[in-house]
Amino acid sequence: MRSYRFAFVVFCMFALSSYGCVAPDFKSFFSKKPQPVSSSIESEDLSPPVSEEELDQDNISSPVKDNAAIRMEIIGSWKTSHQGIACNLTLTLTRLKKDFRGTARGCYGKLALLSSWNIVNKNSFELKNKGGKTIIVFRKIGEQSFEGSFDGESEIVSIYR
Repeated sequence: MRSYRFAFVVFCMFALSSYGCVAPDFKSFFSKKPQPVSSSIESEDLSPPVSEEELDQDNISSPVKDNAAIRMEIIGSWKTSHQGIACNLTLTLTRLKKDFRGTARGCYGKLALLSSWNIVNKNSFELKNKGGKTIIVFRKIGEQSFEGSFDGESEIVSIYR
């Protein structure tokens, strides 16, 4: 009886191991060539180069300072008095989308909405609210002072260090 069980188990193992098993064909695995990658690069023609006669050297102005140097002059803490209340503006180089982060401490009105700032040109910069809308544009009036007015208002706001 014992030998019948052993023979039956061996037969079942042989049947199960050979059922559906096919020797792997490694030749086809290694001989497959990879499919070419489809290219998504598009090209277009470049515009013709500008000749030296067309290039007017007199109209090209060289920048006095780069934006990095201008930013370094603007960052930091600024004092102002707006609507009879003294407050502080802090402008940093921490990025906030395309602008830089700015905060207002103790300010009321539109200056309290300050969220970011950015350079307009070499002598001015703008303060923006959370929506990215310009609150005020300051223009340089001295080495450490700027002034500006809110859109549609005549009151001048000065900041200084």
